[in-house]
Amino acid sequence: MSFKSKYSALQEYFCQLLSRKAFAWHLAILFVAAILLRIFLAVPALLDAETLLRPDSMGYWSPAQALAAGDGFVGSPGSDIPEVIRPIGYPLLLALSITLFGKSLLAAALTGIAVAASAVVPAVLAIRKVCGDRAGVLGGWFYALNMTAVAVSPLILSDSLLGVIAAWQLCMAIYFVRDKKLWCFAVLTVLAIAGVFVKPVNLPVVLIGLPVILIAGWSKMQDFLAGAVVLLLLAGALLMPWWVRNYQLCGDFDGNSANLYFHNGSAILAHATGESSEVWKNRLLSEAEKEFKSKPEKYSSLREQNAWKKARFAELVKKYPRSSVITHLPNIFNLLPDMPTLLENNHITSGERGTMAVLRQKGFFAAVNHYLGGKWYVLFLLMPLFVIHALVLLFAFCQLIKYIKSRQWRYLLLFGVLVFYYIWAPGPVISPRYLLPALPMLIFMAVQFFVVENTKDI
Repeated sequence: MSFKSKYSALQEYFCQLLSRKAFAWHLAILFVAAILLRIFLAVPALLDAETLLRPDSMGYWSPAQALAAGDGFVGSPGSDIPEVIRPIGYPLLLALSITLFGKSLLAAALTGIAVAASAVVPAVLAIRKVCGDRAGVLGGWFYALNMTAVAVSPLILSDSLLGVIAAWQLCMAIYFVRDKKLWCFAVLTVLAIAGVFVKPVNLPVVLIGLPVILIAGWSKMQDFLAGAVVLLLLAGALLMPWWVRNYQLCGDFDGNSANLYFHNGSAILAHATGESSEVWKNRLLSEAEKEFKSKPEKYSSLREQNAWKKARFAELVKKYPRSSVITHLPNIFNLLPDMPTLLENNHITSGERGTMAVLRQKGFFAAVNHYLGGKWYVLFLLMPLFVIHALVLLFAFCQLIKYIKSRQWRYLLLFGVLVFYYIWAPGPVISPRYLLPALPMLIFMAVQFFVVENTKDI
């Protein structure tokens, strides 16, 4: 090789090195900016950390204190009753915060913000794999500035942690489908299982979604079988012991699933009768409490109580099949940005105002007016974040149409697992934070819509 050729090769190497350093710096700046934005838009709540608690929060905080105290995974410190209502993933993160910083909700919220902001990294890497560095960074900014991701990040809830895992799921799914490497699928499997330990909603992703992604990645039967073996081995080693433990304790994968009777059942009854879902929920709760108190020997454990709830829910579905189907269709309201949480974090509004009942009875605009108390001007202050969220949904929808028109079936399979399922899973329960696991791929699709030359099938 001549001196000139060696010089050109060396020059090209340093250019690539500088490019990689520039990308790394962009990613670091993006991560820090995401953290700072989340802190800035939650200062009032961080100064009054009780604001960050929701009805489900203590279900994570109490077991976390027990873990930090060395009592094991039990309901609360000093208890000897195993915890089955919530999975162990998020309480472990809270227990780490408690161990390092004490029983401080502020410290737990700041830890949650840092973890939540880290989702920009896998989101960027996934988009970069298909569309290049600049598109990856653009997608990272879309995630960093997403209203729902910003609003939910400081809450003492598991949703943001599942959002981070979902972003890594997307990243490894893209790497697997493009590179056809078995190790990528193995990592994807571990991530999906980790998601189950954060929220049981990820269980169908493991049982159904991963085989679908296998089909998207490999067309040869022998390759598919190899991936299926990896899935079975990892699920058997990591997931099955937990499943068996909980089944012995509560007769189900977790102790909370049977409570769908109250949440989804009240929605079914509301649709069938025209009465408020809140009224029906209170009736169902009261009925259950009366039943359990009247026959304490029959319902002495959570296992028997959950069996009763599941039987009652099955009866409801059988009695009102049409209402059951309609109320469990994908709910468009869960696509809305989580403005309520952002406003509550800044002490502008407050929850528990019966807004969901107004939404179901009188419609969207009546619900917003009820929630804001007529203060519509607040929406103009949040307009930039509204626009970003709207653009992501619009461009993702346009890209979905392109997938369908050009028969890009591999992307469509990924969409089905990593977007549609998460949108459909909440059923009649309305909460914008449930969109978080679908957000990484929605942003992936939105950015991909701009990159015409890289939209061929993977």
